Order: sequence, then C-alpha cells, then structure tokens
Amino acid sequence: MSLRLRRVPCLATLALVSGLGAAAPAAASASSAAAKPPPEVARMLKQVDARRIEHSIRTLASFGTRHTLSSQDDPKRGIGAARDWLLREFQDAAAGSDRRMTVEL
Repeated sequence: MSLRLRRVPCLATLALVSGLGAAAPAAASASSAAAKPPPEVARMLKQVDARRIEHSIRTLASFGTRHTLSSQDDPKRGIGAARDWLLREFQDAAAGSDRRMTVEL
C-alpha cells in the first residue's frame, strides 16, 4: 500500500511543507538571495512555524525506524505508523483547501 497524493494548484499546501522553501540554496548568488519574493510567497513564508516543523520531525522520529521492512500494522512504531500519521496530516491540510487538494491511500 502506498500513499498517493493528487496535487491541484493550491497555496494552502505550502503551509504543510513550509520549511522547505524558507532558506535560499547554498549555491545561490548573493544578489538572488537578497531579492524580495513575490508578495504571495512572502505571505506564505510568514506562516512558517519552526515549532511546527520541529514537532513534525520529532513525531516522525518517534516511530523508531525508517526501515522499509518494519511493521506496517503497528499503530505506534515503524513505517506503517508513520504512513498513517502522514496521511492524517495531509487529510487535515486537504480539508482546508476548498477541495483543491485530495489525499488517497
């Protein structure tokens, strides 16, 4: 069983993965790093919450293993528990997307 997301253009989805776009790539030049993002992107970047990102990382780490042969049925440990948690997180994000994002398992 695999988690499959169907992505429809939606700015709300950035809130779920907002930490990914917060830093400029190391290879970026100083002039491009200093450039102001478009207002729409700037509004989204203001929603980046370091505490939420840390909570997500700690939650994923709490499942104890990333081994692909770990339990898929245990509700508290292994990749199955992580998959189920991620599914709920994406479903929560999709619920606020005005049907622009769907999540399927």
